[in-house]
Amino acid sequence: MRDAAEAERDRTRREAEEDRARLREELATLRGLLQTEAQARQAAEQRATEAEQHARQLQARLDELHRELARRGEPQSAEEPAGTPPRSRKR
Repeated sequence: MRDAAEAERDRTRREAEEDRARLREELATLRGLLQTEAQARQAAEQRATEAEQHARQLQARLDELHRELARRGEPQSAEEPAGTPPRSRKR
């Protein structure tokens, strides 16, 4: 009877150790996934910041070109044919 109880305890202990090992592996996997997700989020935020900065630079350049065209008295849009006086001068 004592041997049976001891064998049951050993079996229970082994199962508990296996469960703990499995849980440690799952935890390590989840930590890795969280780290990967955080890195991906950070990279996406960096790309968004760079895209916003680039958009601001493009808008500034566009504004600069519009000012230059206005200074020269040339049309500022593709719809206006070359040589058309600026709208402000038509009046």
